[in-house]
Amino acid sequence: MRSGLFSSRVTRKYMGNYIARNSLILFIIQCASIGLVFLSNFVLVKLAGAAVYGSYVYLFNLIYFLNTACILGLDTLLLRKSAIYQ
Repeated sequence: MRSGLFSSRVTRKYMGNYIARNSLILFIIQCASIGLVFLSNFVLVKLAGAAVYGSYVYLFNLIYFLNTACILGLDTLLLRKSAIYQ
């Protein structure tokens, strides 16, 4: 018995490898992202100085907080409502 393009036996056999490979790729990308953020912050501190970097971080965090306050769960609502039309 076939379901979709692949039989359930083939899907179950390779699904673990597929998930593990994609999880490893995602982990590597996350580690690279964290490393790049750390490196860019280090360069900003060395180039701009502590006072200017402190202003930068304060402003960046304020913008992030205001963005979160403006969304107020709208992304979750849109995901939930769009699932009705699928």
